[in-house]
Amino acid sequence: MITFMESKEKPKEMEKCLDSQLWHACAGGMVQMPSVNTKVFYFPQGHSEHACGTVDFRNCPRIQAYILCRVAAVKFMADPETDEVFAKIRLIPVNTNDPDFEDDGIGSINGNETQEKPASFAKTLTQSDANNGGGFSVPRYCAETIFPRLDYSADPPVQTILAKDVHGETWKFRHIYRGTPRRHLLTTGWSTFVNHKKLVAGDSIVFLRAENGDLCIGIRRAKRGIGGGPESSTGWNATAGNCMIPYGGFSAFLREDEGKLMRNGSSNGVSSNGNLMGKRKVRPEQVIEAATLASNGQQFEVVYYPRASTPEFCVKASLVKAALQIRWCSGMRFKMAFETEDSSRISWFMGTISSVQVADPLHWPDSPWRLLQVTWDEPDLLQNVKRVSPWLVELVSNMPAIHLSPFSPPRKKLRLPQHSVSPRWSTSNADIFRQPPWGQQPLWVFTQHCSCWHAGSQACSLRSIFIRSPPQ
Repeated sequence: MITFMESKEKPKEMEKCLDSQLWHACAGGMVQMPSVNTKVFYFPQGHSEHACGTVDFRNCPRIQAYILCRVAAVKFMADPETDEVFAKIRLIPVNTNDPDFEDDGIGSINGNETQEKPASFAKTLTQSDANNGGGFSVPRYCAETIFPRLDYSADPPVQTILAKDVHGETWKFRHIYRGTPRRHLLTTGWSTFVNHKKLVAGDSIVFLRAENGDLCIGIRRAKRGIGGGPESSTGWNATAGNCMIPYGGFSAFLREDEGKLMRNGSSNGVSSNGNLMGKRKVRPEQVIEAATLASNGQQFEVVYYPRASTPEFCVKASLVKAALQIRWCSGMRFKMAFETEDSSRISWFMGTISSVQVADPLHWPDSPWRLLQVTWDEPDLLQNVKRVSPWLVELVSNMPAIHLSPFSPPRKKLRLPQHSVSPRWSTSNADIFRQPPWGQQPLWVFTQHCSCWHAGSQACSLRSIFIRSPPQ
């Protein structure tokens, strides 16, 4: 199994890397990393949300809202102290004059999109599981499909199992089938593991059967919300679905500070107990450095923590392009995939687009990041998810609901909110969009003439404004 995927160069110094399958199992079942040679859009605004503090871009006026890049290398790694998984991604900005500009990297090497996933299982630890001196209650499915075969003819059925953690260290556990009613338990060795890893109730344990037959064990730390408590008793995490939305997940219960989004272009979700997950590892100056290099067309590297409660900021190019071809309007119905904390199941939640406005018109006036303000059919579960990016949702109906009284005036005279900052294709508003320094064409720009999102050559039926397609 290749854990460091690279297209050309060899690393100057070797870093300890994980098996990519174990990494994905620990990251969560819905997380998908881009493969080498594929194209992604890098969003500095999203990268800033991944940092441990406020990222001040005021002294960097040439930083672009999004930069098309080719993935040059991916390293799958884990924190040596917490076992939290993260990835180092090396990116090379793509010049639009390159002959393979439109190629989305279909022939990428070491692609993981079609790779069959190994058998894995995750369980959220109960108070009993995490008690010092106690044992771990193994779900039957995990014992029968992930663990080595147990001899049930023995009395009692018992075996010793060996499991490797993300650092390659081997742990020994006693697996026994006993009790009334009978159940699978890990006894001897489990308390040592719990104490060494500093596990608490709410953390999750991941077991994976590798391709070579080895049993692997990983950890997903429980996310903490405001006040040091769990983010939600329901444990829902917003992520992208495997087949429909391959990239772009974030915590459904991230505490979004709308004012902070407007002021700083970042939402750090800092909890009072200091539990920042991977954010404590990404410094603001690292974001500035990466964004500056990217905007200057130079190779750069980013560090991504999949469980840091922020959306993925390196998004598959084809997804972004497809999302930006949709005519986004308020009233549109959509659905979005969510998974449980232990990745045991996926559900789709329905919502309605309430408005189409940039999250930070002052600092990021041309960014589609968190462009859509949304309301949910089940607001109690998703009350903290107020803004999402277009590529994270799937339209159910592209016809906005327009409620007219029997005596309303003709539809063509409808007035739309003038405060709404709205995007559209245009070739005449170059002063609104900051042109990339090395020749990239903007995907879209903003105009305040219309509250709809337009794609292609069409006429706006509400304002009779003709929109031209961008040059081919």
